[in-house]
Amino acid sequence: MNDPNLPDQLPGPFLREYRPAGGARPQPGAQIASVVFYGNGGYTVVTALGTEHHGKRWAARPSTVCEVAEGTHIARLALELPAAGGAAFFKVEVDVHWSVQDHLQVVRERVTDVAARLEAPILERLRQVSEHFEVRAAPDANRAVDREASTGKWDDLGHHLGLRVRLFVRFTTDEKTLAQADDNRDATWSDELRRREHDRELADERRRVELLQMRMAAFRSMVDGGQWNQLVYMLAAEPEQARAYMELLRQEARADRRELLDQTMRLIEQGVLQSPEVEEQVRSLLNETGLRVEGSLGHPPQRELAAPAEPGPRDHRPSWLTAEDEPPRPQRRSAAFDDWGEAE
Repeated sequence: MNDPNLPDQLPGPFLREYRPAGGARPQPGAQIASVVFYGNGGYTVVTALGTEHHGKRWAARPSTVCEVAEGTHIARLALELPAAGGAAFFKVEVDVHWSVQDHLQVVRERVTDVAARLEAPILERLRQVSEHFEVRAAPDANRAVDREASTGKWDDLGHHLGLRVRLFVRFTTDEKTLAQADDNRDATWSDELRRREHDRELADERRRVELLQMRMAAFRSMVDGGQWNQLVYMLAAEPEQARAYMELLRQEARADRRELLDQTMRLIEQGVLQSPEVEEQVRSLLNETGLRVEGSLGHPPQRELAAPAEPGPRDHRPSWLTAEDEPPRPQRRSAAFDDWGEAE
């Protein structure tokens, strides 16, 4: 270079390569070092502090000269680093102070732009620190980076390029970034609330299904044991049990077993079983078979429903009761139900 003064903003230490005229050797300078290569092997590093020969043969003539910048220079990077959760980012300014440590390595790597060559490894090391901090904790993230750098763990940064590197890092945040972080946090919390609500609904549904199955099993046991009084009393005392009973009726109907529906019809007609829910569902089941049922299915009860008592002798008739005193027998069911779907 004709002008030995280097520019203030120097992107990299590798300046230029040229062939010396007439085998002339470069003169040492304070700002520029030269790496001289010889045709028969070896090289020489020429600096203001002296000349170092490496494998140079006696009387060898220089074939190529590469100029390398001396001194300490600064490369600046503007990065975005992910904060904890990855939904927001720190804005980070990095000053990279660099100087040449190995002139030959700089030439071999042809380091013309330090910022471009070091941006990826610097970004990776800073990211490993920043992702542990919330975006509002920029000062804490900054101090953590300073601690990492002060321990010497990052002293190898730039060695593969022949450089000695030191980083000065500044974490910053602006109002827009903080507002975005708050929005992301609120959205994340809303998603979490929806997930929890969905989980609660699933758990409630599982409990409802389990309770329904338990109630159906209890009704099935009563029907199999002929405990109709207990069944009627349970439906009257706990109307919410009607859902389980009707589900059992539907399953029986799908399985083409009509005994339970027939018995239920008799209990409704006699006014023994009073459950609007059960009556409505029985009406729906009958309508599904093609029968249209209008009006009430049964008759008002003649007495208040009491808890089931121990069953007495069947067809018991007091000796003092005459034929005239005997009450009329309950009317038989409507012809619409005599033959399970065929009206007379």
